[in-house]
Amino acid sequence: MKKTLRTLALTLMISFSAASVEELETIFNEVNLEGWHVVPENTASDWTVKNGLIVGQGSANRLSYLVWDDVNLQDFELELDYRLPGKGNTGIEVHAQADPSGKRPFQGYHADLGHVGIGDHILGAWDFHFAERNEPVCERGTALRIDENDSPTRIDITDAVQLEDINDQGWNHVRVVARGNHFRFFINGKLASEFSDQVHAGRLTAGAIGLQLHDKGMRVEFRNVQLKRLPPETPEGFTRLFNETDFTGWEGNLEFFRLEDGAIVAGRLTERVPQNEFLCTTKEYGDFELRLEVKGSQVDVNGGVQIRSKRIPDHHEVSGYQVDTGTIGANTFRRMSPPGAAEKAHVGTDGQSIIWGSLYDESRRNRFLAIADQIELKKALNPDGWNQFVIRCEGDRIQVWINDAKTVDYVETNPEIADSGIIGVQIHSGPAVEVSYRNIFIRELDESQAGFVESDGLQIYYERFGAGPPMILAHGWGGDTKSNWVDTGWVDALKEHRSIISIDIRGHGKSDKPHELDVYSYAGMSRDVLAVMDELGIPKADYMGYSMGAFMGAHLLGHHSERFTSMVLGGIGNETEESAAACVEIAKALRAPDMASIKNPVGVGYRMYAEANPNNDLESLAFSALKMWPEGYPLKLAGPGIGAAKTRVLVVNGEKDHPYVDSADLFVNAISHGRHVKIPGRDHLSAVADPRFKKHVLQFLTGHEN
Repeated sequence: MKKTLRTLALTLMISFSAASVEELETIFNEVNLEGWHVVPENTASDWTVKNGLIVGQGSANRLSYLVWDDVNLQDFELELDYRLPGKGNTGIEVHAQADPSGKRPFQGYHADLGHVGIGDHILGAWDFHFAERNEPVCERGTALRIDENDSPTRIDITDAVQLEDINDQGWNHVRVVARGNHFRFFINGKLASEFSDQVHAGRLTAGAIGLQLHDKGMRVEFRNVQLKRLPPETPEGFTRLFNETDFTGWEGNLEFFRLEDGAIVAGRLTERVPQNEFLCTTKEYGDFELRLEVKGSQVDVNGGVQIRSKRIPDHHEVSGYQVDTGTIGANTFRRMSPPGAAEKAHVGTDGQSIIWGSLYDESRRNRFLAIADQIELKKALNPDGWNQFVIRCEGDRIQVWINDAKTVDYVETNPEIADSGIIGVQIHSGPAVEVSYRNIFIRELDESQAGFVESDGLQIYYERFGAGPPMILAHGWGGDTKSNWVDTGWVDALKEHRSIISIDIRGHGKSDKPHELDVYSYAGMSRDVLAVMDELGIPKADYMGYSMGAFMGAHLLGHHSERFTSMVLGGIGNETEESAAACVEIAKALRAPDMASIKNPVGVGYRMYAEANPNNDLESLAFSALKMWPEGYPLKLAGPGIGAAKTRVLVVNGEKDHPYVDSADLFVNAISHGRHVKIPGRDHLSAVADPRFKKHVLQFLTGHEN
């Protein structure tokens, strides 16, 4: 080892039938405020149309909002021009919802506008108006990340809009992009600020857009107000299971299922549901990963997602596994759960228990097969909004996540139970309630989760493991997927949280091994990573590299940081003149006819290490050593682009990993959001499999760092 390494087309069918996804539509007709309403109603006189412009004129020191009538927008781009002839405070509400606390008319995300000089970094900032959550600061020029624990991290934006770019008392163009949990705010073509909201409970996933009027005596004007609805992004490798416009590919009693805002809505709020009803796919599925969002009209709503199920002939029921939603009496839950499971899952002895994410066997064994931990579930569940479900069925194993928290890991032991079937959504018999299901995507799992991709004319091998957001693994010199990641326990540790794509870098493992010097530059090897990501349709991923893979990560960080959400770089630092020159002796040792002829002890060690892996080709490793070692300076590999990188980076070294550990801080200090961890008592080789290393990485990935 080298010292080593929605669409919303159905929302308001009549009013918005002309709107289509991904087309800009004009939502202000320049004549009147048709399609808009004012909140609060008693401030309606503050908003008028004059000379083709929306005009807001503050008559009192109070908040007034002009709100577009489609109040369930999810992903979109909004463009408009605004002008403040004098001083004033205004802005754009995004994902606005009624504020249950009564502090203000809306809770939501707020893009700040105002006169030039309104306050330090306010114009172009994001404000946060929450009923219960923290309200962090995201000033102009800032990229903010709110993690799962509602804690903020900020980095500066390179080339952000400046005050001199904004026309004082003149027209300025604004663009707001809301995509998933990522929000960007542009003024006159330049990024002003952006943030991502990773919180599960309390994140605002949809809502209204509104123009704000803040102060008495102020005047603000708007024109050219246009909206582009964005469809939810299809996850890499997935296909859409529900087309959001009709029930093609599905069947069921449509008296109890309807389309609304691009979602399947089961049940109704006006009358009871007399019996269990299911809307099911017409196709059967075996091994797959299913992703969808689920929301109940109340937390105790009883619904669920059927998997590997069958229609019971001449009956309304479906038989098979169900990932549940709702609540159930604690004693009933205990009685219907596996022996001892209730205690382990912290199920109480009275009151109601939450069954969201638990696995029930519907109309077959009629009991829970695995149940979700009540404490962890309450932390993850968004009781008033949408919840992200991930359901993975592979062989006899079924795993379930809600909002990234694993709720079920069940292994079927009965060989008579079918391992394939239909997928369905349910509304349970009972009170007048609704359950909504949207953004339904599926990826069928091949028997082999491996393949080859072409990079620079070379065949590059990769393997996939686990479920969740994508994460790339790149091994060290002389290693491969098996030796660096599988045998050391990394794949088992990570696949519970991420969909792992481990790459055999050129010259290693099952990938091509050319006998040429220049192909082994870090820039060249980094192209293997990008080629695999492009082939698999992965626009952005987490990355982890050790030694050689970490140096590749440094290059990728400086040149392609927009492709990576986070990076873990292990076994990295500067070479010294002596260590860089060692490549010559290493290459000689690898090319020696036998071990006995090698006199240099360093060469002996590397030859022994290389021969321990039967997949290694000594000649290609000799070429790669000669090319890589002299390039082993992370800051040079990253280049000037490292200063603009927004990627979170965790650098890990064994405390005895010399010379790397001695110089790694030089690299870390150049990263906007970098952190260096040292593993006590470990060197370059022994750090790889250390459980403390895994603990630091899992904390980093899940947002639970100390």
